[in-house]
Amino acid sequence: IQKMFPIRKFIFLLFLIHILFFNSSFAQKFIALDVYKCTGMKRIRFYMKDNLSFREYGSRRFFTHSITSIGDSSIVLDGNWTISLSEINKIRIGRTNSHTQALSHFLIDIGLGFFMLDSFNSLINNNSPIIKTQVIAESTIFILSGIILQRLMIKKYKINSKNRLKIIDVSP
Repeated sequence: IQKMFPIRKFIFLLFLIHILFFNSSFAQKFIALDVYKCTGMKRIRFYMKDNLSFREYGSRRFFTHSITSIGDSSIVLDGNWTISLSEINKIRIGRTNSHTQALSHFLIDIGLGFFMLDSFNSLINNNSPIIKTQVIAESTIFILSGIILQRLMIKKYKINSKNRLKIIDVSP
């Protein structure tokens, strides 16, 4: 029993050193998008190695890149592209989960499959209109509902006084 007591002290000392020095040696920065609504504030966090989809001022398209490094007022994307937070106009966030994504793909596939199956079946049976208007309408409804479901799951936030983008450093 006497020999085990110094081992416990040594393990406790290693654990204490690990907590005091190892955890505080890494910079803990993240990009925060504060969205103010009438019900309160919602904070969306982006950490290093997260994908950030954004649009710059004067641009019409969104860029999606991985965050490599976070500075004081700028971020480095994909290791070679530095952008200031003041240059970002909009941020796009995909709120899809696996169920809604699978459902939207399933609806699009059902629409395409139903159209091709009925057209192929009409071709084999020598039916006079190979492509029926009712089949076109039903297939279009399936395909459009899948596309609309995909579009509803994407939220765009314009950076302004209600939606603020900032870098937060929580390292001690």
